[in-house]
Amino acid sequence: MFFKLACAALLLLLPLCTSLNAPSKLPCPPDTEISPCVCTVGVDVDMYVDCSQVQDADELKKAFSGNIPFSDFTSLVIENNNELTELRVGDFGQATFKEIHITGGILDTIDEMALSNSYTTLTILELQHNSISSFPFEEIFSFSKLTRFRIDDNDIKIFPEIESSTLQQFNIGYNPLGDITADALKKIPHLVEIGLQSTGLTEIATGTLTGLTSLSEVHLENNTLTILHAGTIEVHGTNFIYLGGNDLTSIEVSAIKGATGELWLENNLLPELVDKVWQPLLDAGVILYASGNPLSCDCSVAWLVLEAKYISDLGDDVACEDGELVKDLDPAIYVKMCG
Repeated sequence: MFFKLACAALLLLLPLCTSLNAPSKLPCPPDTEISPCVCTVGVDVDMYVDCSQVQDADELKKAFSGNIPFSDFTSLVIENNNELTELRVGDFGQATFKEIHITGGILDTIDEMALSNSYTTLTILELQHNSISSFPFEEIFSFSKLTRFRIDDNDIKIFPEIESSTLQQFNIGYNPLGDITADALKKIPHLVEIGLQSTGLTEIATGTLTGLTSLSEVHLENNTLTILHAGTIEVHGTNFIYLGGNDLTSIEVSAIKGATGELWLENNLLPELVDKVWQPLLDAGVILYASGNPLSCDCSVAWLVLEAKYISDLGDDVACEDGELVKDLDPAIYVKMCG
């Protein structure tokens, strides 16, 4: 009899013991509360939520309206979602995020204050490869810790007015902007990287990319720029400037200041490498990549050919209009013909 009673007691306690020994999902909410979003816990008890399977904004709102014991999430991910088109005020309940990554979908509109719960927590906002045509750019000022903002490859038609004392990386490339004003970046003083590639730019006004004391990476490739005027670009530190795939025929003296790193000018229309423009840059340590330009290899390149150091600072595939590599040109010809 005692054995039977002991067994019965053990059977009654077994569910409790199992429950006590089962691994806890905290701080994540129960799966049933946040479904179809999926919450996981990192090694530092950080919460990561993936809502890639939501069908619309109503379902997203429902997921964040349940029993969520802890609302401070490290990151939100929504990838390759072909259903969600809008983020509205209140869709995330009380949740806050340090990072938001919504990419590769059909998101079109982000309403004012839709992300306001994260004003004081968000450090990274990535919204690339969507269909966004409406975004409350004036709110960027309110994100007091934001350092990276990517909204490239969307449908933004006008360069926005942005103010931020924390933003370091801003990529708005692959949007049909068509234009940028000379003071467009002046209220982002600590900008390190700017992405303006494939935005339909035909010109960059003097001063647009100067006066930013941390700027070190500039993406202007695949636009239709024809001239870089003096005082257009100023970079600092270890720097990279990308100007490939434009229609550049002329770069003026002092158009690019502070460059000491890599400068990419491939596939433009430059007829020559003018010594007054390029000699100071090469002397400063610039590595110049300029393949795919119709360069004349007459006496205008003698200064380059006759200095071994300059040749070593050119990309290996920089060639004359007739296809002969600049590094293979015979210096003796230039000594005799251009002396």
